[in-house]
Amino acid sequence: RGLNEIWEEAGKFREVLQDSGEWEKQRQKQSKKWMWSMVEEGLLKNFHNYPDIQKQITKLEKEVESGKMLPTTAARKLLDFWQVC
Repeated sequence: RGLNEIWEEAGKFREVLQDSGEWEKQRQKQSKKWMWSMVEEGLLKNFHNYPDIQKQITKLEKEVESGKMLPTTAARKLLDFWQVC
């Protein structure tokens, strides 16, 4: 019960957002966020496909886990190493 009323209110809310331009702004933000998500996913996949980087990852993860290296230092080392590959 009451589902029709909720649906009507949702429709009114959508109209208000569309009339104000907010609907389109949100869609644009979502599209941009989706684009960067895809870029990040592709970069990470590409990053993990380098065998030499895999060796570095294993080594640096152990150093981070043991407390011998800060995560920020390990991340910088991996990124620097990737640029050389």
